[in-house]
Parts: sequence; C-alpha cells; structure tokens
Amino acid sequence: MRPYQVRHSAALELSERGIDLGDVQGWLGHKQITTTRKSYLPVLKSRLKTASDALAGRFKGWEPLADDEKPAAAEPTSTSVH
Repeated sequence: MRPYQVRHSAALELSERGIDLGDVQGWLGHKQITTTRKSYLPVLKSRLKTASDALAGRFKGWEPLADDEKPAAAEPTSTSVH
C-alpha cells in the first residue's frame, strides 16, 4: 500500500462516519473544500441516499392541498401603537 492510499482510505472512513467535510478538509490539508468534495463526493452521495432511505414512507398517503382547499391568507391588520 502506498501512503496516498492509506490517507485516502482514512479520509473516506472519516466521511463515512459522519465527520463534517470541512473537518476532513482540514485533516487532509486541502486549501479548498472543492478539492476534498471532488474526491469524496461519491461518499457524500451514498450518505444522502442513506438519509433518503431513512425517510422513505414517512409521507405515504400525503397529498398537497388543492388550490380551493388552501386556507386564505390572513389580512394584514393595522394597529397603531401610541
């Protein structure tokens, strides 16, 4: 194994464990977070999929209200403060 591979694997592990990308950036010594994001974006996408899967079914049966079912906007009231 090369040192770069160990470094990359450790950074991936940090990201998979939920360590903030900015903290991973600092640990790696990247000046720009875009450098870190470019290398670890696939990991972030897998975490987003996991989060999405965790919410799956939570809104089952929910449908947005039709326009005629929406509550009317409250009329602004004028109150004077003396």
